[in-house]
Amino acid sequence: GGPCKVLLGPLRGEEEAQAARYSGLTRNGEHWLRLEGPDRPWLAAGIARTVADHGINISSFTGAAIGQRCVIYISFATEGDARRAAKVLQPILG
Repeated sequence: GGPCKVLLGPLRGEEEAQAARYSGLTRNGEHWLRLEGPDRPWLAAGIARTVADHGINISSFTGAAIGQRCVIYISFATEGDARRAAKVLQPILG
């Protein structure tokens, strides 16, 4: 085995951040987007393609369909990349 990641968030406020630190959790420096919407067969591919077409590098990408809805988490190395991705994804996500 190797290292694993646990995605915990969003942390809201200093009290939750302090509880996470007290539990031994540390921030890894990645910047995440959480996307929710109706489950569509092309959605994940369209998101990845749109981000790539704008020259934004994705660090990790995961998602799940839950009934007719889906949730997708995408991480980026910088906050700037995450903000740019959010901006370019707005037209396809509505």
